[in-house]
Amino acid sequence: MIISCSSFDISFLLALTIILVITLFILKQKLSKTAVSNLPPGPRKLPIIGNIHQMAGDQPHRRLTDLARKHGSDVMSLQLGELSHIVISTPEAAKLVMKTHDVAFASRPYLLAADVLYYGCKDIAFAPYGDHWRQMRKLCTLELLSARRVESFRRIREEEVSNLVASLTAAAGKPVDLGRMLSTVTSTITSRAAFGKAQELNDDFLMVVDNISDVLAGFSGFKAKLEKMREASDSVLDQIISEHKARRRAAVVKDGHDGKKEDLVDVLLNLQENQLDLGAPPITMEVVKAITLELFLAGIETSTTTIGWTMSEIINDPRILQMVQREVRQVFGSDGKKHFDEASLDQLNYLDMVIAESLRLHPPAPLLVPRENNTVLVGALIKILVPMSFITMEYLRQKMISCSPSFFVIPFLLTFATILVATLFILKQKLSKSAASNLPPGPWKLPIIGNIHQMAGDQPHRRLRDLAGKYGPDVMSLQLGELSYIVISTPEAAKLVMKTHDIAFASRPYLLAADILYDGCKDIAFAPYGEYWRQMRKICTLELFSAKRVQSFHRIREEEVSNLVASLARSAAAGQPVDLTRMLSAATSAITSRAAFGKAQELTDAFMMVVENISDVLAGFTISDLYPSLKFLPSLTGFKAKLEKMHKASDFVLDQIIDEHKSRRKGGDGGKEDLVDVLLNLQEKQNLGVPITMEVVKAITLEIFLAGIETSTTTIEWTMSEMMNDSRVLQKAQQEVRQIFGGDSKNHFDETGLHRLKYLDMVIDESLRLHPPVPLLAPRENRDQEVGFGSYEVPINTNVIVNAWAINRDSRYWTDAERFFPERFIECTTDYKGNYFQFIPFGAGRRMCPGVSFGLAIVKLILANLLFHFDWTLPDGQKSVNMTESFGVTLRRQHALHLIPVSHGGVP
Repeated sequence: MIISCSSFDISFLLALTIILVITLFILKQKLSKTAVSNLPPGPRKLPIIGNIHQMAGDQPHRRLTDLARKHGSDVMSLQLGELSHIVISTPEAAKLVMKTHDVAFASRPYLLAADVLYYGCKDIAFAPYGDHWRQMRKLCTLELLSARRVESFRRIREEEVSNLVASLTAAAGKPVDLGRMLSTVTSTITSRAAFGKAQELNDDFLMVVDNISDVLAGFSGFKAKLEKMREASDSVLDQIISEHKARRRAAVVKDGHDGKKEDLVDVLLNLQENQLDLGAPPITMEVVKAITLELFLAGIETSTTTIGWTMSEIINDPRILQMVQREVRQVFGSDGKKHFDEASLDQLNYLDMVIAESLRLHPPAPLLVPRENNTVLVGALIKILVPMSFITMEYLRQKMISCSPSFFVIPFLLTFATILVATLFILKQKLSKSAASNLPPGPWKLPIIGNIHQMAGDQPHRRLRDLAGKYGPDVMSLQLGELSYIVISTPEAAKLVMKTHDIAFASRPYLLAADILYDGCKDIAFAPYGEYWRQMRKICTLELFSAKRVQSFHRIREEEVSNLVASLARSAAAGQPVDLTRMLSAATSAITSRAAFGKAQELTDAFMMVVENISDVLAGFTISDLYPSLKFLPSLTGFKAKLEKMHKASDFVLDQIIDEHKSRRKGGDGGKEDLVDVLLNLQEKQNLGVPITMEVVKAITLEIFLAGIETSTTTIEWTMSEMMNDSRVLQKAQQEVRQIFGGDSKNHFDETGLHRLKYLDMVIDESLRLHPPVPLLAPRENRDQEVGFGSYEVPINTNVIVNAWAINRDSRYWTDAERFFPERFIECTTDYKGNYFQFIPFGAGRRMCPGVSFGLAIVKLILANLLFHFDWTLPDGQKSVNMTESFGVTLRRQHALHLIPVSHGGVP
């Protein structure tokens, strides 16, 4: 539907009138409910958003300090969206809130993140004031964090600090990342105290906690994202608790004690089992998990930041550094020991002052966790009848505009009062410039947002297929914010985009995340079409992912798959279910990292933390991408600052990896050439048409690592899931693998015979058909000319989305298209080269994925080993595998795949 200028004027006026009337009505209602006659002073409030615009930036504690000086040093009022707040900035006012009226202000405001992640706020920090909070506080004081309990963990602290000192001693003379090392040692101490171990499950827990920490600090997670995080933390916590229960049962059977030191999870389980006289409500398993999670998160964050700031301050003041060192060495120097215990720490009076001063300047939580009052305060500083919140950074950021990495999204708050008219005017200009006389059909568009509202949900590939069925099916037009899109849902239309008009549609639209994370789109996937992209594509084809290069990594694949099989065999011997998702991710990341930069541990662990976050933000468009004319949005929402922080973190790891390679090459240690070596060779030679800078090396390395893990892991996961739901296919695939490799009488087989596994090839093809790694191929853009598209015209600067998921399930080309039936590929001559447009799991044309052979080599070897060495069953109570999807940078499973391996024959 083409909107003419006159019809747009009418819709513009109508929409503006309706929105303003409704907005003013709601605002009047809110103000009439919350207005009081004697509120503290505060800055002037705008309609709708209140004072949100004055909180712009990533340092709200400093902004609030400046505002308080201007509008009221003791107490200041703010309106953030619909909620009223007071800000306390002096000791006298703080005493009124936290002592004089402590009970009145003892509750917490509702936060969605805390509600979801802590099982309905069953923790301590975010629990509302009442019986539950009082009993949990009592539990902390008397059981979990009593002086006796803290002292009982003394040996743990001393051992781990000794390990830290040893690591620093080994690195003496070289720069160290003290922040990372401090985080590691505090997490190890906390995890050993909390649940008795520092490795294995703790590594997973750190990944989960890192994301949860971001969410509780204000990252804009929707409910589905929060529930996914809770599911991940639940999985780890359940395993920790199950281990503790199993150990405790075994101890009872044996002699009543297992010899292990009691940790905090043991304390909580004791209280849960005995339900001691703590009063109502009871300690449920959700309470145990909520408190365990909170202890772990708080134990790492506060200690690490305090030590980091203290070291920073004394490094900047040599006088203090020398004084504190002199004191420590005087007190402990006479012992003649390299490692000292805690017995004499009480003698370090100057160090106590240093820590106190550091805490004064850098409190771990600069804005304390929010408080809320639900009562009338008679004679208090502030007389109020409705809830008023005591503000924190966490709470503030949740109320501020923020950007989610979901594929199609509007931020929670659009500042209507300040940008509504401007946005509509800009939109009118954009529409009048880009309007074409013969656009493809599409759904009706709303003012400002276009069709964004129709993309609601976390499965846009399914939503687009449904819309295309109504308005397409070949090609459909959409308006997302200011940008025009066409959506391709059939093989014929895909061929027009990726073959007939491949050059016209070869470029990429601008994405802020790709621009920042890849140093100005210096990667391959998001680079605009041109000479640079052509040279990078050439490097991929001839150097990085040539058949010879992929084959050169066969030993790495075989070794890491052997490690995976050995790990599964141990679980099989114990009869335990395994988190196959986690194990597959670990195996593919180890293979990819060894191939990319020659190591599977150390820096790779840090890199995985960075990649996890980057993967989320690259999953699609953000509001700033859909409204490019509003250039202030990325800064206002904090999204740009978040991306720059991620880029800095990835840069730090990549710089260390590259420095190690350069040092090794200078030292004459050739070793096995990895992908970073290949890129450094090209950089040194500079024999291409475009210069290979260090930014190019880092961008391509980051992209290879991200893509290599995501696509391979999801493909193996979905293939195993489909086979578990179809025992016929599973048995047939196992029979083929065991017939071909069974006569070798080897526990481990290499890749040489994999080409004989024809049925497994069909199984993988069918899995890729139903579950393409990237269901919506990376968007394309025609930048140079209007393109004739059948009977339609596609204007310049229109973006194209190819729905590979819908094409692969098109019932006009696939019989019984929703069924998993590998035999359909017996008569179907397919390949992955993009010549068969009914089947495009990796795209087609110039922009086709260049690393297909690298990924498929991993997929096939792992699947063959899983089928050869093990039979597979579902955990108790499961009749089938849940096949719910989760849309991200790849099409993942929403739930981790838990299966029980049963060893078949001689497994190592």
